Amino acid sequence: HFGLTGGTYLRTEAILDAFHPDNIARIDFQGLVRKEGEKVWSSDLSMHLALSARGWVVYPWKEAAQKFDDVPKDGEALAKFRKEYPAYRPEAAFQHAHKERYGEKLPEEENKLLVGFHDPTPPDVTCHGCVWYTGDFRWPIPSEAPIAKPMDKFDAVKPGLVAVAQAGVNDELPVGARGLNIDVGAKPAWLKKEDGLVVDTRWNQELGKGGGILLAQTILSNKGGDWGTKGYRSRWLRAILATNGAHIKHHNHAMVLRWQPTQPQLTPWQLENCAKENKDAEACGIENERENFNWEKHLMLSEYLESPERFSYVMLLDADAALVRTDHNTLGEMAAALEVAGKDLL
Repeated sequence: HFGLTGGTYLRTEAILDAFHPDNIARIDFQGLVRKEGEKVWSSDLSMHLALSARGWVVYPWKEAAQKFDDVPKDGEALAKFRKEYPAYRPEAAFQHAHKERYGEKLPEEENKLLVGFHDPTPPDVTCHGCVWYTGDFRWPIPSEAPIAKPMDKFDAVKPGLVAVAQAGVNDELPVGARGLNIDVGAKPAWLKKEDGLVVDTRWNQELGKGGGILLAQTILSNKGGDWGTKGYRSRWLRAILATNGAHIKHHNHAMVLRWQPTQPQLTPWQLENCAKENKDAEACGIENERENFNWEKHLMLSEYLESPERFSYVMLLDADAALVRTDHNTLGEMAAALEVAGKDLL
């Protein structure tokens, strides 16, 4: 399936935003090519990169499919083929790779519409990643992709947004909380358990009136190390938390992280089941960890909904989810939608 070709619905707002010259100029194509190779120059991928870099959602559409020439006829083999190649959908509205008319000459009427280069020696534009503009200025062909600004580099993390660094900067925090963007000096009375405050820029906080919107995230270190280990958190996770922290700060909300699960984690019935299967406490904890960590989210949500701080709304967000549209007050807009609908839960 060839990405964004073969049939695509494109929102005007998304295209005008993602493909705006100023936003394209912020994509580090040189860094991407070093990381991903020549496929970066494919329009299927480069358009996807431009849209994703601006936070637009791109997903497969069932009415855009791929034409295959080696489709099996046998029913069982065909079912296996469909499963292996989901882009095979002969009933789809659009099919990519229909090239039956390639090489045919244009009708004379259409051929008259074609014009040649005014330059007697036109440049070769068949090279990949070689035609670049800065504003209206076209660089000589061929040229390499422009060098991105330091803060737009593929491997850069903005200093103003980066979460508190690894051990050495936030040693004042317990080991399990290190590497998280927790404000070491902030300990408001409404914080629960060992939770850490990231930021609180609500309008009424200094007046002691409470209210406002709270973003809550659980960042619990599991046995598999998916969210980092005690004392160390992965760079991708810290970047997400930093992004969310910057978003919350900008839109005057509050954000807390729970890095320590409520103890004891194992319930009596879980211990009883493990005893029947002759499993020790460590094995029992690993077996029930995922389920208990999921329930921790519900517990955290209920605790802050019942907080004396009287938050108007509390949003619980998975640790690997990011609020990428800083120009949208996402939580505020969600709260407004609930108010208009007269609902309490979104």
